[in-house]
Amino acid sequence: TTPDLPAPEREDVVWRSCYGVGSGSRSVGIHPRYSTTREMTLAMKITAEEIYQYLRKRFISDNSVVIHPFNHVTVLFYYQKIEPTKGTRKLSQPMLRYHTDNVYSKDGLFSHNSNSQMENTFTAVLTLGDVRELHFRRQESATNERKNKWISDTNTLPFSMEHGSLFLLHPHDEKPTRTKPKGPIHRYQHGHVKFPHLYKLSAALALRTVTSKEQVHKDTGKLFMEEPTLPQMLPPQQSSDGNDTHNNVESGSLAEPELDFLLHKFHRENLIGVDERLKELWPSVCSRI
Repeated sequence: TTPDLPAPEREDVVWRSCYGVGSGSRSVGIHPRYSTTREMTLAMKITAEEIYQYLRKRFISDNSVVIHPFNHVTVLFYYQKIEPTKGTRKLSQPMLRYHTDNVYSKDGLFSHNSNSQMENTFTAVLTLGDVRELHFRRQESATNERKNKWISDTNTLPFSMEHGSLFLLHPHDEKPTRTKPKGPIHRYQHGHVKFPHLYKLSAALALRTVTSKEQVHKDTGKLFMEEPTLPQMLPPQQSSDGNDTHNNVESGSLAEPELDFLLHKFHRENLIGVDERLKELWPSVCSRI
């Protein structure tokens, strides 16, 4: 239990720090239908502490950022879902759109009601596995009356996310800012991730300091909802007669969205091989921190 929060609704429910889920947390994250928030593993806690200590030393004189211990890790997997002889989707197409992790007003004010990450804190991304490419693009606010319109530069800045690399997203990258008193407002977006490799896997561990806590099922990590999940929020379920249907099911019992794909279409042998490889790669990453 958490001292400043009420007791969980049920014995099988606990409070956990969550990123981008629940009410009042519109940060880029995962839909509650698919979100799973488990307790950080020992390896994650050790890694988070080491990176936190590194940031404390590296940015000790930088007053523009807040160095606070990480309490959340988002694990992202990048892999191609296309088979060599099927589909029309090109391997070179981006796998993640351009975005900002946090929500700001056009004047650069941090929206506490819309974000689950602590203001002015880093996002630290540790990469495992194969190389992927991340892009940054600069945006300027439109000078006309369309105040919410952003104009994007055509030129982008690529970053190679290699195995063992540590990428730091500075909070001022996303914050709308003026470089001159009467100049245009600008900000940076990131995304446009490219990973044009078949049967390979790139994993990203995104460490953050979050302020949002949600009730989740202790065993599954699924977001606890007092009301049953609405039928329209669920993908179609196959009934016994083979027809698509929608069921009112408890949020803790929802299946993983891509389990069937991972075990079958992505090839069971390749997935097991990747899992073993990540276990081998993990110690080499930790030794670099």
